[in-house]
Amino acid sequence: MTSMNPEITRQSNLLRDFGEVQVPEMSPHYAYLATRVADDQELLSVDTVAGKGQPTPNLLFASVRFLLDQGASPELLATYPTKFGSDIQAGLFELFRDFVLLHRSEIEQLMKTRRVQSNVVRRFAVLLLGLAAVAERSRGQAFSNIEIGASAGLTLLWHKYKYQYKTEVPFGEPGSKVVITTEMRGKSRNIPSASQLKIAMNFGIELDLVDVDDEKSMNWLRALIFPEHSDNRQLFSDAVNVARKFPPKIIAGDALELLPEMLSELPGGQPTNIYHSHTLNRFSREAREQLDSLLCEASSNRLITRLVFEGTPNGYSDLRLITYENGVQSDPELLANCEAHGRWIDWQADRWGGRRRKLGW
Repeated sequence: MTSMNPEITRQSNLLRDFGEVQVPEMSPHYAYLATRVADDQELLSVDTVAGKGQPTPNLLFASVRFLLDQGASPELLATYPTKFGSDIQAGLFELFRDFVLLHRSEIEQLMKTRRVQSNVVRRFAVLLLGLAAVAERSRGQAFSNIEIGASAGLTLLWHKYKYQYKTEVPFGEPGSKVVITTEMRGKSRNIPSASQLKIAMNFGIELDLVDVDDEKSMNWLRALIFPEHSDNRQLFSDAVNVARKFPPKIIAGDALELLPEMLSELPGGQPTNIYHSHTLNRFSREAREQLDSLLCEASSNRLITRLVFEGTPNGYSDLRLITYENGVQSDPELLANCEAHGRWIDWQADRWGGRRRKLGW
């Protein structure tokens, strides 16, 4: 594809990276469509209307799926797989292209006004192991746990779910309808007991609050789920029911503006953990530096940890732990490589809390 328009070129590069690097394992369906859209200037021009800082491939595919779920084209929806291993349907791209151009105004309106606020419930299988590392660093003290970019707050309700790591005894609420499974790879790590995770406070911060009782908003979040992930769609629906029964605490606003005062108001000396998953791609370099700076400053009278569950240039994600103490920031410690939606975890760390030993929770 050739184009003199730098924005079209940028969108093409984003779609190509999405299709060739980021999602081939997670969604062959979207990987195929992304690589085809990357060579189509008319479709790429639709992407240029997306809100600033939003991942446009996700926005485009979610906008289409949102309309399909409303019944806009049963023919196109029938080509969408509901499980892994499905063949790409003949004529898929042509149907997709015709649909986007026919519904261009509706799709562009969604891309201008909606945000990628995925609530992938399975990700907390990864974050839970990170909390075990935080508990070790907190030296047995109860700690506050704050999510940046909480969206509808489904991962804030992690304590209401049941976890099955396949090789371990299940963790969590035994009778929960939200059962999160994942594959453990790499170094073995036992799952923490509930008594080890002493959480004093558990809340989130979200720039654009999402109401779990607003069905249209829930339909949008559901549309963000990749087509092969029917199990994630079920997890999402079950977790929404939990959120409606036990509303999570979420504070509206910009985390960079709210965190300094929030941290200063927490009990003196109480350790605090900040976590986020696939959120930093919406942060500028300056915003990331500001986050580190304010956490360093706030660590003068408390231990602060940060669990960073974000994407990598290699197509998978990783989980890292950063410590802020006495105004000093540690180098990020790699805890695990993982599938971006938490389907597998390849544990990498061989030490917790600075002491080499096998965990025996």
